[in-house]
Amino acid sequence: MSGLSYRKDVEFLEECNPPLVERNAAEFRRLRDLLVQVEEPARRAETRTEWHSANSHTYTSRLKEARQLITHIAEGYDKAASALNAYALALTTAKTHYRDGKRSERALAALIGTKGTAITKVAQEAEPMRQWEDMRATTGVLDFFAELTMDVDDIRDEANRLHDAAGGSFHLAKTVEQEARSTCVHALKQAHELLPDFKMPGSAKRPDLYAAMADIRREAAEAATSPLAHLPGSGPKRR
Repeated sequence: MSGLSYRKDVEFLEECNPPLVERNAAEFRRLRDLLVQVEEPARRAETRTEWHSANSHTYTSRLKEARQLITHIAEGYDKAASALNAYALALTTAKTHYRDGKRSERALAALIGTKGTAITKVAQEAEPMRQWEDMRATTGVLDFFAELTMDVDDIRDEANRLHDAAGGSFHLAKTVEQEARSTCVHALKQAHELLPDFKMPGSAKRPDLYAAMADIRREAAEAATSPLAHLPGSGPKRR
């Protein structure tokens, strides 16, 4: 029957922990906040530093690259945090549907117990939904005790209702989790794509950031020893 699932399809939700997912999201958000704090000083360093030399353009371009890296990493972490928070919320909803399904399943099991007792291991281990499907069939396969003589007509309507309620809740839990997981994984992949690829020398077709840092270190060393290099408003350099 369409729109119905079984407990086995979603029993993994028992082990799912939405607060743990939220904790991971909070860590991504914390890192994003740290990067945002760095972004403004980096912007000021890029746009307000007055430095004239043969290599000042290199300094400016490197600062611009650094600020863009900070922005992209912050966006990636922010996107990851949002994706995980959304998934945690969906997990909470899915677990609620799962609990509703188990509640209907327990009621169905109690109702079935008034009519028959499973005598084989297969029948005993079958979910109540499966047990009822066998009991209401013309020819059962689970071998219930006294199956050939028991009359289930007086519980048929209520058992069918509980069967469909349990299966519907399990199906809702399955659908909510699957759709949320798919959306979350897609968003996490997008977040990962926002993060830069740091490559060591020798890597092809990627900016050689490691080598570029040597120029920045050399420029910084020259500025540190030059009496003419200082931040605007800081006055003459003092030793």
